[in-house]
Amino acid sequence: MRKLIFVLAALLSLPVITAQALASQRVALVIGNAKYKHAPALANPLNDAGDLGAALDRLGFKVTRLDNADQFGMIRGLKAFTRAASTAEVALVFYAGHGIEVDKRNFLIPVDARLQSDREVEFETVSLDLVSRAVEGASGLGLVILDACRDNPFAAAMKRSGAKRSIGRGLARVEPSGETLVAYAAKGGSVAADGRGRNSPYTTALLAHVEEPGLEVGLMFRKVRDSVLKKTNGRQEPFVYGSLSSKGFYFTKAPVATPVAPRVVDKPVIKSNEQLFWESVKDSGDPAEIKVYLSRYPNGAFAALAHVRLKKLSNSQAQTRGATEAAEASIGLERSERRRIQIALWASGFEPGDRDGLFGQSTRAAIGKWQASLGKARTGYLDTETAKKLLEIAPDASGGVWAMVKEGACKLWNPNPEPGEKVSWSGPCEGGKASGKGREVWKTARGEETYEGEYLQGRKHGSGAYTWLSGGRYEGEWRNGEKHGRGIITFASGSRYEGKFRDGKINGPGVYFDKSGKKVAAGNAVNGCFGKKGGWWVAWGRSAEACGFK
Repeated sequence: MRKLIFVLAALLSLPVITAQALASQRVALVIGNAKYKHAPALANPLNDAGDLGAALDRLGFKVTRLDNADQFGMIRGLKAFTRAASTAEVALVFYAGHGIEVDKRNFLIPVDARLQSDREVEFETVSLDLVSRAVEGASGLGLVILDACRDNPFAAAMKRSGAKRSIGRGLARVEPSGETLVAYAAKGGSVAADGRGRNSPYTTALLAHVEEPGLEVGLMFRKVRDSVLKKTNGRQEPFVYGSLSSKGFYFTKAPVATPVAPRVVDKPVIKSNEQLFWESVKDSGDPAEIKVYLSRYPNGAFAALAHVRLKKLSNSQAQTRGATEAAEASIGLERSERRRIQIALWASGFEPGDRDGLFGQSTRAAIGKWQASLGKARTGYLDTETAKKLLEIAPDASGGVWAMVKEGACKLWNPNPEPGEKVSWSGPCEGGKASGKGREVWKTARGEETYEGEYLQGRKHGSGAYTWLSGGRYEGEWRNGEKHGRGIITFASGSRYEGKFRDGKINGPGVYFDKSGKKVAAGNAVNGCFGKKGGWWVAWGRSAEACGFK
């Protein structure tokens, strides 16, 4: 594709610029941070950085890639890029990953950052001011593009050093100077979506327009804005800060008719656009590029050759898929382990379909997305290492999971997940798990259940109240996710039990009241059983039959 663009530029654009000269005039630093050491991995940044970097390469940029960069790597990369930008006409930085705003200043977060308090931000991150100064050295256009306005997993857990110091939502607006633009995936103070596909909504729109011929940069970003607003139903609005002069900047000039003076001797043979296109993709190992040729020239001179090449690539992919299938089969996963893997994928935000222990199309797609989020090849099949990692996420053979809560990037222990269940958490986190007072909501197709109270390391611990779908409610003490200590259960019928609990069951002295509030009996509960056969009874944590009540 790159070869084709350069050949067409030489034929159709004035002035004629060689690929080598163009690369020296355009430089780009492309950073994708996804695999954070102290926060959950992000699904799209590596794809976003890789795909946009490839597009910039086709446009004649000399591209430098940084994947999963720590602070030292980001600063070293920016230092080298600053030198290259000082002799370039166009300098561009693209960043996909986490960002944070503190006291109206913006910072990009390396993968090794901990950010346990707001005092550590300037020591563990890279300031946006430093990035902006790097592109200002270009003689023409300086451009910073940030797909970094995602929900921030660090902000909720960071300790504040003072009441006057603010930690914002998204990134703060900026005011670049000169011929410099700073483009946000979402305007200042708002949050961008990660998306469910290969790329985020913002990068998807960028890829759709950045190579459009004859499109001025300012108009390109306006088209990107419209695309993202439409894709997100108006929930996300990209924004560009800064202003340019009237001369205009273009990544790709529009084709113009260029008169060719007649030559008397040695007239060169001019290849057609179709032939140039075919020569640029005929040796590609990517079936998508061959398909692009066929979509443009379905009855072209090289269509038959394209179909042969496409078949060879398909056979090669089938052999690769067969090898990965055999590798997964050699692990010897039992159906119960496959179900636990599906639960782990679901808990990590990748929808595997029914959690039935059968790896169908939905599960294969979920595995592929999970692999891509870790920067691995997207095969949809497991090897021993990746299977072990997924099994560790859902260690409880009963089906309990560590549910990821996106708005806080916290983990919560959910002992009884339901298909399609959504979990939210409003409260603090420590070490990536809910800790402290907050509110958790489980939403299912049948309704929702809530817990308001204290958590410790992702489990209910301390005082709190749980409300069931039925309308029943427990209010009292908890330990390690179970009812433990003194508490009150009010049943949907209106009757209630007050007494002692241990490990989730009623154990110890207690009192039973009917729905009118009349005291029915007092006594001692034993291992979940309280009452007498043929009369009143309460069975909590055990069946009525096990207690001998029926």
